[in-house]
Amino acid sequence: LCTSFMELYKNAPPNRDDNGAVVEIVEVAEHLGVKRRRIYDIINILESIDIVARVRKNTYRWHGTGDLPKFFAKLQRDAIDEQTRKANGTWVEDPDKPKTKGMATTCQKLLQIFLSTGKLDFTLAYAADIIMGPAAQAAEEAARAAAAAQAAARNPIPLPNPLAPPTLLDDPVVSLPPMEVPMIAENDGTAAAATTTTNGKTPAQKAMKTKVRRMYDIANVLQALGVLTKYNVGSTSQSNKPSLKWTFYLKPDEIAQYGASAQPNESTNL
Repeated sequence: LCTSFMELYKNAPPNRDDNGAVVEIVEVAEHLGVKRRRIYDIINILESIDIVARVRKNTYRWHGTGDLPKFFAKLQRDAIDEQTRKANGTWVEDPDKPKTKGMATTCQKLLQIFLSTGKLDFTLAYAADIIMGPAAQAAEEAARAAAAAQAAARNPIPLPNPLAPPTLLDDPVVSLPPMEVPMIAENDGTAAAATTTTNGKTPAQKAMKTKVRRMYDIANVLQALGVLTKYNVGSTSQSNKPSLKWTFYLKPDEIAQYGASAQPNESTNL
């Protein structure tokens, strides 16, 4: 859907002074045959990286992608500055800084992992751990384990026939140690509430799965923009986890040269 959306504005002139293209949510949704909320999901991500800017309800200015290097440079400086100040204990949140929320915040933080660390690829679990905390990675691992268990259930290993004669009569008898039965501790019900499951998932796991799914939605938009790509999507293998790779024409260590007034050498206006 994002690719189709971007195709509509492939040759649209940038609009920063009311003299270029305008994005009308209602018209775009009708043209693409989807609900408005799906277009808003895309718009929220594009707005977080200054490709569009809100004018009023359902109307946005089209800024294009030509200034992405400058915006990425700002994200990079902010991330490195925050890391440095937190390390030396001088970090204080700027009360005048415009606030972002939801998918916009997640999008910026995801990009800042690439920009501030210089990494060109990492797993989705690694990004979730940084953006949402260790619980995100645990939930993602639990979801992958559940998927692997479901796959195994669809192809069960056949059990031996108890009526079949033994093939090795001389096998020694192995004595197993007695199994310890765990004690059931009394509690006030809070532990049970925390582990109450719906379709095999706790509320915390379901909430975290939703957040990880949003990261996939963000990655889809950034992939359509040529900023990154996804691979190993849907994999349940522990050695080939779902991952993200930086594919923008400038690498993170090349982004820093673009200051507030610098112009990119290559234009990618859509």
